[in-house]
Amino acid sequence: MASDIVVTSASGVLADQVADHTLALLTALLRSLPTFWEAQKKREFIRRPTRDLHRAQIGIVGLGGNGRRLAQVLAAFRTTILATDWFPENKPPYVAELLPADALDDMLPRVDILILMAPLNDYTRNMINAARLAKLPRGAILINMARGGLVVENDLADAIESGHIAGAGLDVTATEPLPPESRLWDLKNVIITPHVGGQSATRIDDMTNFFCDNLARWLSGRPLRNLVVKELGFPRPEPESR
Repeated sequence: MASDIVVTSASGVLADQVADHTLALLTALLRSLPTFWEAQKKREFIRRPTRDLHRAQIGIVGLGGNGRRLAQVLAAFRTTILATDWFPENKPPYVAELLPADALDDMLPRVDILILMAPLNDYTRNMINAARLAKLPRGAILINMARGGLVVENDLADAIESGHIAGAGLDVTATEPLPPESRLWDLKNVIITPHVGGQSATRIDDMTNFFCDNLARWLSGRPLRNLVVKELGFPRPEPESR
């Protein structure tokens, strides 16, 4: 994208909404809610094992605006957070360890929840495949809030059917709407939502206000927010307010 045109993005503008939705998917899977929903339909009063969020070792792939806000929220639950990012020098205090993007394979065996927040590009396309799913500990949970193309969906279905992956929360899929013949629809412990992680009653107002603020900055010669690094296709993380 070589040109003199200045490009900004709305990355992170809806970070609170995305964090809310991620937390909803994650806690539902940890507390076995899909199993209890099915039991409720059958009027069955059953108990199943559940897992604790505060004991979780969580890996976040992509620590941009959405990833950072999510990490901040999860830190309040006393989780241990690891992450990979293209700017590993910008580690926030609530992240235990921030690794470079090419260290994903080193992080996978160390986390029992993997959350995808990375953009889709040539580097990330199909990055979560059979080989990488196998590197996660048995019983791991996958949450994809980024783009469906990051995951090889048949490989994920195989890993869930084998029991290696305990469950998945997918707000995005490679093809949207997800085709009726997709194996993901029928898998237990898979929650699929129709790319609504950033939705809210104030979505349009939030994005409009961000645009107007950046326009005012441009007209007054002040630094722009979310200035895209063209070689990467996304912005460098902004300094956090103290």
